[in-house]
Amino acid sequence: MQVLGRIFSIHAVWGDQSNSVSAKLAIQFVGVNSAVKHSEHQRQPDQVKWVSQGNQGAGGDQEAHSKLGANIPVYSKIAIAKEGAMLNITRIFYWTATTLIALETLAGGIVDLTRGRASVVSGPYVAAVVTGLGYPVYILAILGIWKIPGAITLMVPGFLRLKEWAYAGIVFELSGAVASLAACGHTAELIAPLFLLILALASWALRPPSRTLGKPLVVELEGG
Repeated sequence: MQVLGRIFSIHAVWGDQSNSVSAKLAIQFVGVNSAVKHSEHQRQPDQVKWVSQGNQGAGGDQEAHSKLGANIPVYSKIAIAKEGAMLNITRIFYWTATTLIALETLAGGIVDLTRGRASVVSGPYVAAVVTGLGYPVYILAILGIWKIPGAITLMVPGFLRLKEWAYAGIVFELSGAVASLAACGHTAELIAPLFLLILALASWALRPPSRTLGKPLVVELEGG
Protein backbone atom coordinates (compact mmCIF):
# COMPACT_ATOMS: atom_id res chain seq x y z
CA MET A 1 0.00 0.00 0.00
CA GLN A 2 2.87 2.38 0.68
CA VAL A 3 4.23 1.74 -2.81
CA LEU A 4 0.83 2.48 -4.40
CA GLY A 5 0.51 5.68 -2.33
CA ARG A 6 3.87 6.87 -3.59
CA ILE A 7 2.82 6.19 -7.18
CA PHE A 8 -0.41 8.22 -6.73
CA SER A 9 1.52 11.10 -5.12
CA ILE A 10 3.87 11.20 -8.09
CA HIS A 11 0.88 11.56 -10.43
CA ALA A 12 -0.60 14.35 -8.28
CA VAL A 13 2.56 16.41 -8.11
CA TRP A 14 3.56 16.22 -11.70
CA GLY A 15 0.03 16.38 -13.07
CA ASP A 16 -0.17 17.93 -16.47
CA GLN A 17 3.42 19.13 -16.62
CA SER A 18 4.95 15.73 -17.58
CA ASN A 19 2.15 13.30 -18.15
CA SER A 20 4.05 11.03 -20.50
CA VAL A 21 7.19 10.81 -18.34
CA SER A 22 5.30 10.15 -15.09
CA ALA A 23 3.14 7.56 -16.76
CA LYS A 24 6.18 5.68 -18.00
CA LEU A 25 7.82 5.82 -14.55
CA ALA A 26 4.66 4.57 -12.86
CA ILE A 27 4.21 1.72 -15.29
CA GLN A 28 7.82 0.64 -14.93
CA PHE A 29 7.73 0.83 -11.11
CA VAL A 30 4.51 -1.17 -10.86
CA GLY A 31 5.88 -3.71 -13.32
CA VAL A 32 9.02 -4.24 -11.27
CA ASN A 33 7.03 -4.54 -8.05
CA SER A 34 4.66 -7.12 -9.53
CA ALA A 35 7.58 -9.10 -10.96
CA VAL A 36 9.27 -9.27 -7.53
CA LYS A 37 6.07 -10.44 -5.86
CA HIS A 38 5.53 -13.05 -8.56
CA SER A 39 9.04 -14.42 -8.09
CA GLU A 40 8.54 -14.63 -4.31
CA HIS A 41 5.33 -16.61 -4.80
CA GLN A 42 7.19 -18.94 -7.15
CA ARG A 43 9.93 -19.64 -4.58
CA GLN A 44 7.63 -20.38 -1.66
CA PRO A 45 6.30 -23.74 -2.97
CA ASP A 46 9.87 -24.94 -3.55
CA GLN A 47 10.85 -24.05 -0.01
CA VAL A 48 7.81 -25.82 1.41
CA LYS A 49 8.57 -28.83 -0.74
CA TRP A 50 12.12 -29.09 0.53
CA VAL A 51 10.99 -28.68 4.18
CA SER A 52 8.37 -31.39 3.76
CA GLN A 53 10.93 -33.72 2.27
CA GLY A 54 13.35 -33.02 5.10
CA ASN A 55 10.69 -34.00 7.65
CA GLN A 56 10.04 -37.37 6.07
CA GLY A 57 12.74 -39.08 8.15
CA ALA A 58 14.45 -42.20 6.86
CA GLY A 59 12.39 -42.30 3.68
CA GLY A 60 13.39 -38.77 2.79
CA ASP A 61 17.02 -39.52 3.55
CA GLN A 62 17.00 -42.57 1.30
CA GLU A 63 15.42 -40.57 -1.50
CA ALA A 64 17.99 -37.82 -1.07
CA HIS A 65 20.83 -40.34 -1.10
CA SER A 66 19.45 -41.94 -4.23
CA LYS A 67 19.31 -38.53 -5.89
CA LEU A 68 22.89 -37.85 -4.86
CA GLY A 69 24.02 -41.23 -6.21
CA ALA A 70 22.29 -40.55 -9.49
CA ASN A 71 23.96 -37.15 -9.72
CA ILE A 72 27.54 -38.44 -9.27
CA PRO A 73 29.66 -36.90 -12.03
CA VAL A 74 30.75 -39.17 -14.82
CA TYR A 75 34.44 -38.41 -14.22
CA SER A 76 34.09 -39.64 -10.61
CA LYS A 77 32.72 -42.96 -11.81
CA ILE A 78 35.57 -43.21 -14.30
CA ALA A 79 38.09 -42.50 -11.53
CA ILE A 80 36.57 -45.25 -9.36
CA ALA A 81 36.71 -47.70 -12.26
CA LYS A 82 40.36 -46.81 -12.95
CA GLU A 83 41.23 -47.28 -9.28
CA GLY A 84 39.64 -50.74 -9.31
CA ALA A 85 41.54 -51.65 -12.47
CA MET A 86 44.83 -50.51 -10.90
CA LEU A 87 44.15 -52.66 -7.84
CA ASN A 88 43.57 -55.69 -10.05
CA ILE A 89 46.80 -55.03 -11.96
CA THR A 90 48.73 -54.64 -8.70
CA ARG A 91 47.28 -57.92 -7.41
CA ILE A 92 48.30 -59.73 -10.60
CA PHE A 93 51.87 -58.39 -10.41
CA TYR A 94 52.09 -59.32 -6.72
CA TRP A 95 51.02 -62.91 -7.20
CA THR A 96 53.22 -63.33 -10.26
CA ALA A 97 56.33 -62.08 -8.47
CA THR A 98 55.51 -63.97 -5.26
CA THR A 99 54.88 -67.26 -7.06
CA LEU A 100 58.12 -67.04 -9.05
CA ILE A 101 60.30 -66.12 -6.08
CA ALA A 102 58.64 -68.75 -3.86
CA LEU A 103 59.12 -71.51 -6.45
CA GLU A 104 62.76 -70.55 -7.01
CA THR A 105 63.42 -70.46 -3.27
CA LEU A 106 61.75 -73.83 -2.75
CA ALA A 107 63.66 -75.43 -5.63
CA GLY A 108 66.90 -73.82 -4.45
CA GLY A 109 66.41 -75.21 -0.96
CA ILE A 110 65.86 -78.73 -2.27
CA VAL A 111 68.89 -78.48 -4.56
CA ASP A 112 71.06 -77.17 -1.71
CA LEU A 113 70.06 -80.05 0.57
CA THR A 114 70.57 -82.70 -2.11
CA ARG A 115 73.80 -81.11 -3.43
CA GLY A 116 72.33 -81.11 -6.93
CA ARG A 117 73.00 -78.92 -9.94
CA ALA A 118 72.66 -75.15 -9.82
CA SER A 119 69.92 -75.08 -12.50
CA VAL A 120 68.12 -78.16 -11.07
CA VAL A 121 68.73 -80.30 -14.19
CA SER A 122 71.80 -78.62 -15.68
CA GLY A 123 74.78 -76.49 -14.80
CA PRO A 124 77.54 -77.05 -12.26
CA TYR A 125 76.91 -78.69 -8.92
CA VAL A 126 76.12 -76.28 -6.12
CA ALA A 127 78.97 -77.67 -4.01
CA ALA A 128 81.46 -76.58 -6.67
CA VAL A 129 79.77 -73.16 -6.91
CA VAL A 130 79.99 -72.34 -3.19
CA THR A 131 83.55 -73.63 -2.83
CA GLY A 132 84.56 -71.54 -5.85
CA LEU A 133 83.21 -68.48 -4.03
CA GLY A 134 85.21 -69.33 -0.90
CA TYR A 135 82.40 -70.78 1.25
CA PRO A 136 82.43 -74.17 2.99
CA VAL A 137 80.18 -76.91 1.65
CA TYR A 138 78.14 -77.19 4.86
CA ILE A 139 76.65 -73.74 4.18
CA LEU A 140 74.38 -75.49 1.66
CA ALA A 141 72.64 -77.37 4.46
CA ILE A 142 72.03 -74.13 6.40
CA LEU A 143 70.65 -72.36 3.33
CA GLY A 144 68.48 -75.32 2.28
CA ILE A 145 66.89 -75.73 5.72
CA TRP A 146 65.81 -72.08 5.80
CA LYS A 147 64.81 -71.71 2.15
CA ILE A 148 62.06 -74.37 2.16
CA PRO A 149 59.97 -73.01 5.08
CA GLY A 150 60.58 -69.46 3.83
CA ALA A 151 59.10 -70.29 0.42
CA ILE A 152 56.06 -71.96 2.01
CA THR A 153 55.52 -68.98 4.31
CA LEU A 154 55.33 -66.59 1.36
CA MET A 155 52.48 -68.53 -0.26
CA VAL A 156 50.24 -69.51 2.66
CA PRO A 157 47.84 -66.96 4.24
CA GLY A 158 48.55 -65.48 7.65
CA PHE A 159 51.89 -65.61 9.51
CA LEU A 160 52.52 -61.94 8.72
CA ARG A 161 55.60 -61.61 10.94
CA LEU A 162 57.09 -64.81 9.52
CA LYS A 163 56.52 -63.40 6.04
CA GLU A 164 58.63 -60.35 6.96
CA TRP A 165 61.41 -62.64 8.17
CA ALA A 166 61.15 -64.77 5.02
CA TYR A 167 61.45 -61.70 2.78
CA ALA A 168 64.44 -60.50 4.81
CA GLY A 169 66.16 -63.89 4.55
CA ILE A 170 65.60 -64.13 0.79
CA VAL A 171 66.93 -60.59 0.26
CA PHE A 172 70.00 -61.33 2.41
CA GLU A 173 70.69 -64.57 0.53
CA LEU A 174 70.29 -63.05 -2.96
CA SER A 175 72.20 -59.85 -2.19
CA GLY A 176 74.96 -61.97 -0.64
CA ALA A 177 75.10 -64.04 -3.83
CA VAL A 178 75.40 -60.88 -5.93
CA ALA A 179 78.17 -59.49 -3.71
CA SER A 180 80.06 -62.80 -3.69
CA LEU A 181 79.90 -63.20 -7.47
CA ALA A 182 81.00 -59.61 -8.01
CA ALA A 183 83.89 -59.95 -5.52
CA CYS A 184 85.15 -63.10 -7.24
CA GLY A 185 84.91 -61.54 -10.69
CA HIS A 186 82.01 -63.71 -11.94
CA THR A 187 80.21 -60.76 -13.48
CA ALA A 188 78.60 -62.85 -16.21
CA GLU A 189 76.63 -64.75 -13.53
CA LEU A 190 75.13 -61.67 -11.87
CA ILE A 191 72.00 -61.50 -14.04
CA ALA A 192 70.11 -64.38 -12.40
CA PRO A 193 70.51 -63.34 -8.74
CA LEU A 194 69.85 -59.70 -9.60
CA PHE A 195 66.61 -60.63 -11.38
CA LEU A 196 65.52 -62.77 -8.44
CA LEU A 197 66.38 -59.96 -6.02
CA ILE A 198 64.16 -57.56 -7.98
CA LEU A 199 61.32 -60.12 -7.89
CA ALA A 200 61.64 -60.47 -4.12
CA LEU A 201 61.57 -56.71 -3.59
CA ALA A 202 58.60 -56.33 -5.96
CA SER A 203 56.68 -59.03 -4.10
CA TRP A 204 57.36 -57.29 -0.80
CA ALA A 205 56.42 -53.83 -2.13
CA LEU A 206 53.16 -54.97 -3.78
CA ARG A 207 51.74 -56.84 -0.78
CA PRO A 208 48.00 -56.32 -0.20
CA PRO A 209 46.87 -55.02 3.22
CA SER A 210 45.81 -58.53 4.29
CA ARG A 211 49.44 -59.68 3.90
CA THR A 212 51.08 -56.61 5.46
CA LEU A 213 52.10 -56.62 9.10
CA GLY A 214 50.04 -54.12 11.14
CA LYS A 215 47.34 -53.31 8.58
CA PRO A 216 44.68 -55.82 9.84
CA LEU A 217 45.11 -54.50 13.41
CA VAL A 218 44.40 -50.91 12.25
CA VAL A 219 41.26 -51.98 10.41
CA GLU A 220 40.01 -53.96 13.40
CA LEU A 221 40.45 -51.02 15.79
CA GLU A 222 38.66 -48.62 13.47
CA GLY A 223 35.74 -51.01 12.99
CA GLY A 224 35.38 -51.71 16.71
